[in-house]
Amino acid sequence: MKKFSIITLLFFFHLQPYCFNNHLQSKNWKKPGDNECNNLISLLTSKNKESFNTDKLINKVINKYQKKITKNAFITKGHYHERSKLKGEYLMFTEGLGYLVSLGYNYIIPRGNLSFLSTNFKKSDRKKEWISLRKHLYNNTPVTKQTDFQPGYKSLLSCFRRFEIKGPLSKKCELDYRFEKQTKIINGEKTIYKISFSPEKVESAEQRYYEGIFYVDSKTLEIRKIVLQVAPVYSHPFHQWINKAKLKIDYKSYNNKYYISKLESYYKKENIEHWVVFKTLKDKIYNLKLSKKYKKHSEIYNVNPLVKYEEKEWDNCNLTKFKDINKIRKDLENNISIEEQFIKNSGKPFYISKFSGHKKFDKKMEIIYKYMENKIEEYEEKYNFTNEDKK
Repeated sequence: MKKFSIITLLFFFHLQPYCFNNHLQSKNWKKPGDNECNNLISLLTSKNKESFNTDKLINKVINKYQKKITKNAFITKGHYHERSKLKGEYLMFTEGLGYLVSLGYNYIIPRGNLSFLSTNFKKSDRKKEWISLRKHLYNNTPVTKQTDFQPGYKSLLSCFRRFEIKGPLSKKCELDYRFEKQTKIINGEKTIYKISFSPEKVESAEQRYYEGIFYVDSKTLEIRKIVLQVAPVYSHPFHQWINKAKLKIDYKSYNNKYYISKLESYYKKENIEHWVVFKTLKDKIYNLKLSKKYKKHSEIYNVNPLVKYEEKEWDNCNLTKFKDINKIRKDLENNISIEEQFIKNSGKPFYISKFSGHKKFDKKMEIIYKYMENKIEEYEEKYNFTNEDKK
């Protein structure tokens, strides 16, 4: 029996790094328990169970999370991409560089305290099916032209903030959820607890709740990753809530504070699949002091930024080439190369709506674009962002 235990443990420790990395880096959206590797981990770790009070542990984890959330306004470099398919064919593609800006944790609109200050966009042409998703909204309005929807990072960042406020990470909402330890995963010297959560009670199909898994460092009690199988996200193309979207959240720690490392959302509705991904590009986080004017202008800019495309900046940022780019080219190129589309769509607002009085509105937007452009230049000079890219 002792020999069997030693052999089992040796096999277990040999297997762990592969299983742990394979799970946390996996890009598919399987339900918990579908991964054979994790089932094997559960079987092996069950031979060495420890005393474990899930409720007490999760209470400590949430308390620590609340203490480690940064309350101040900050800025760091970021990257986003968005794509959508209809019956397997791409309708649109956008990729952006810029800065993640927090307006402060206690901002007057909590779900809107995170914004993306864009500096460079790769924006493809949109297929007519993409815009037709929203045509019915303008049947009785003076709008004559609609070129797009709000960029997807706005909904993604709002979805993340709503999860912090209304989900199991909130001290107010913690009791609305039940938690259950599934496994512990060992990777070298690190042990990660895998803890699932789901609502205590579901009253209706329209209820906006969350189901998913926390990955918690056993020593520090820091959350490393959250994988949500059920999350509500507001879809601008459908102009409605999607209650069963997928959401992945990766965290990093800087100066003993929690920050986003990566956010990914995915949902499918009416034969349309939609992805939005955002990640931070630098470990450095810089504190900001923001005026009321900046906050007001950034809200508008965040909804409808000015599209700028500068090819050289993409060459300097060392991003991994988008893996599905050949499929995107095939589906979206129509006598115009995708690079030509990026150039053609540059220098314009992200989306354009023509309505009575639009000239006055356009003039106001020009003032906001100029203001935000000056702010971007100020940040790049002050925090040395552009010189970092050249290293």
